[in-house]
Amino acid sequence: MSAALASAVKLDHEQYQSVWIDSICEVLGQIAGSSFEGRVASGPGPAGDPSVLCMHFSLGAPLGGEQALLLAAADGLRLSQLLMGEPPDPAAAFDADHRDALGELFRQIAGSAALALGARLETEVKVTLTDTERPAWLASSPAGAHLNLTSTQFPALSLSLRLSSELNNALSSADAPAAESKGRRQEEPSSGPRESNLDFLRDIELAVTLRFGKRHVLLRDILEIVPGAVVELDQQINEPVELLVGKKVIARGEVVVLDGNYGLRVTEVVSPVERVESLRNG
Repeated sequence: MSAALASAVKLDHEQYQSVWIDSICEVLGQIAGSSFEGRVASGPGPAGDPSVLCMHFSLGAPLGGEQALLLAAADGLRLSQLLMGEPPDPAAAFDADHRDALGELFRQIAGSAALALGARLETEVKVTLTDTERPAWLASSPAGAHLNLTSTQFPALSLSLRLSSELNNALSSADAPAAESKGRRQEEPSSGPRESNLDFLRDIELAVTLRFGKRHVLLRDILEIVPGAVVELDQQINEPVELLVGKKVIARGEVVVLDGNYGLRVTEVVSPVERVESLRNG
């Protein structure tokens, strides 16, 4: 990252940590049906134990760089069981389905964080869950914080937020100016600017697709398709069609006709558990 770009990042470490705490609490609260509160705590948090799980993210401009969220294996199991609707079972094996569910959970958190970061920086910020493996830079990057999350209906969670040197430098460039204006920021109303920035992000266009059904066919069957051929789908005529953003099913409903155009009357919004199933079976 160039010095000019780093100086343009008006987001310090404290604000960045707050964004991730709020995003994690928001998504967990929606899934668990119980509010979560978070804070930066003392101590290293989950660290070098090989059993600790790692969620590895990349961030686009103007931040750039990478980050990792580390959490204990037991916490990862509890969160994946929560998302999959399974009863809590600390003795259960953390299998591929649990890893997929945990990845979907942190993709949702990344989406929430991207919106919040974009609102603060007044530009679109891309946050992507890269993988669930430890990045090479993690061993030599002490930068980060220990996040502690609590809820009245869910055991406390502990995560370690670790930053790559590139992302750490971008945030460090804003630390000094932020410290000087901290008092003024506390006096400013928070709802107005945030709402204005969210209005900016709402103008981002997303392509949506209606899916009436699907079918797996052999290559030779594809090559034999001619005009007039009928391809039978796996969906009954009375079953709802699916609304997708990218490859994710987000809602279902019934097809209607409005002024000569097809439309969808939404009858069901897909739950996070079903989103995991759609990813696993898609």
